[in-house]
Amino acid sequence: MPEFQHDPDQAAWKQGVMSGEIELEEIDTQAFTDRYGKLAINVAPAKAAAG
Repeated sequence: MPEFQHDPDQAAWKQGVMSGEIELEEIDTQAFTDRYGKLAINVAPAKAAAG
């Protein structure tokens, strides 16, 4: 997306989130779970590649 390629405000926000300085609020997902929970798939975390 070209609108995000050179946006210093977005880059600073992202850095703050990634470093833990900015904490994102929790999103209530109960409505999704109630509606689609039985259809949702569980994705296990990828195992680290043996090196």
